[in-house]
Amino acid sequence: MLHYTIVALPSLFRERDLPFTLGLIKLDGADTGLLHFVDETDKTKLRNGLRVKAVFAEERKGYITDIEHFEIIA
Repeated sequence: MLHYTIVALPSLFRERDLPFTLGLIKLDGADTGLLHFVDETDKTKLRNGLRVKAVFAEERKGYITDIEHFEIIA
């Protein structure tokens, strides 16, 4: 489940082009949320409570950074 904000001002996440979306993602079965990037900035496609899925890096190393971003499940 997703709760989100769109970042349009310079921030600590300099590797991302502006604007970008940060989501507080609650994974199924988890008690807390995970803050990560969401690959959508169109406000008409975003709303709280959407289901998302992780998009993993091609080469995994066993770290949280293996998740490149989350995308909305259609």
